[in-house]
Amino acid sequence: MEEKEIKQIVIILEEQEYVETTPDVSPPPQGKAWKRKSDGVLFYSAVYLGELHFLNGKKLRKSIKEVPEDFELVDIEDPNDLI
Repeated sequence: MEEKEIKQIVIILEEQEYVETTPDVSPPPQGKAWKRKSDGVLFYSAVYLGELHFLNGKKLRKSIKEVPEDFELVDIEDPNDLI
């Protein structure tokens, strides 16, 4: 039986660099949630601001850049009850 040379191939994947970011709106206290004023969506944890491209299911002509003032703290039921 003929012996074949085995070549080892090494694939080096580029390491991905992850940048930790700080939320733009801190997590709400227990029993509260952040409510986006424009559409009433609730956020139960910290909020990272971005741009709105849709509002109430309709595409906006121009996106809206979110700012912390777009959110208000509201009282909520226990979020575990909502699951």
